[in-house]
Amino acid sequence: MKIIFLFFLVVSACFSCSRQPEYIFESLTGDFDIMESADKTFILDSETTQMTDCLQFADSLLIFSNEYDNSLVFYDFLTGRFKQKIKLAKEGSDGVGTSIFTYYKSKDSIFVWNYHTNTLFLLGSNAKKKWQVVVSPRFSTSVDSLLMWPVIMPRTNNLMTQSGDKLILSGMFFGEMKGENSTNRPVLIEYDLRTGGVSYGESYPSIYHKGNWGGGFMYRFPYHTANSTGDVVLSFAADPVIRVHKIGDFSHSSSYYAGIGGNEPPIPPIEEKAGSRYLDEKKSVSHYMCNLSYSSIHYDKWNRCYYRVVNLPQKQEVDLNAPIMRKPLALIILDDDFQIICRKLLPDYAYLINQCFVSPEGFHIQVESDNDDIMRFKTFKFYRK
Repeated sequence: MKIIFLFFLVVSACFSCSRQPEYIFESLTGDFDIMESADKTFILDSETTQMTDCLQFADSLLIFSNEYDNSLVFYDFLTGRFKQKIKLAKEGSDGVGTSIFTYYKSKDSIFVWNYHTNTLFLLGSNAKKKWQVVVSPRFSTSVDSLLMWPVIMPRTNNLMTQSGDKLILSGMFFGEMKGENSTNRPVLIEYDLRTGGVSYGESYPSIYHKGNWGGGFMYRFPYHTANSTGDVVLSFAADPVIRVHKIGDFSHSSSYYAGIGGNEPPIPPIEEKAGSRYLDEKKSVSHYMCNLSYSSIHYDKWNRCYYRVVNLPQKQEVDLNAPIMRKPLALIILDDDFQIICRKLLPDYAYLINQCFVSPEGFHIQVESDNDDIMRFKTFKFYRK
């Protein structure tokens, strides 16, 4: 299942966005900056595609899922050379099916989430199955709660995360529905690997209760990262504020401003009235292209900082006949205490914004490659002046 969500449109129209705020990109203290460095490229074989749902850096390796043959592919990150491929069985005693998301913890611990069956697998060496469990959805349709289980989709920018006996998964709620509040649309799931217990974390913040956001991936998909001290940090597309939870204690969270700054106005909903009414695709996409939105957040354990990706409003005329819709990108950099230290406008490349990760070499974003045999990443290095 390929879930590299770009905006492929069949609507025929052009439009221009109204005047947009001016944003300031600078090091707030003068002590930090981020600069572009050499691309990272990886040569692929004929059975490996550059498009993937799950990609990560671990153990000095670039590891990603390959839908073509239901495998995990491993490259030496320093040299860019192919190391190995582990085939994941679709059926049989070790089968995990298809439409899967992967998380490599170690050679003997590979987690697999099956999107269609809500099944979690743990595989050992050579992809031998250790166990599997169906993580059952929970719903409540009472007037007071209307609790909805999220659609769990642990992709590259919100991979499964293990800390001790806890496994963190996140997902989204499709659609718009009346009755949403601060507790009944959870986006974080904590699975206890020891007891099998399930806990719910943060729901969509209050800004989502005040209007209709289109119900899709433009604003509804949340992102998370985890630091080395047991914190899970959440980023929502419509909110400049990030939320921080302790793994194992989802009952409390802290909030920090992590926005673009300047004269940043609140991001308006597509329609002011919350509800389940379907919104026209042209109207939703036009709104998204003309407004600020936030994307993924990533922890850099080598520099002890966070990178938050920002999708800026498109100032140029937007052609809805274009096969792919893109917005300018910026990075917000926060220190270990969640204080903003730098904002940086990124060069204009054909980014695949759902494919970001951090390594000792910097912050990486995949870009489209005209050559199907190459997987390419732009690299941005954080440094202290």
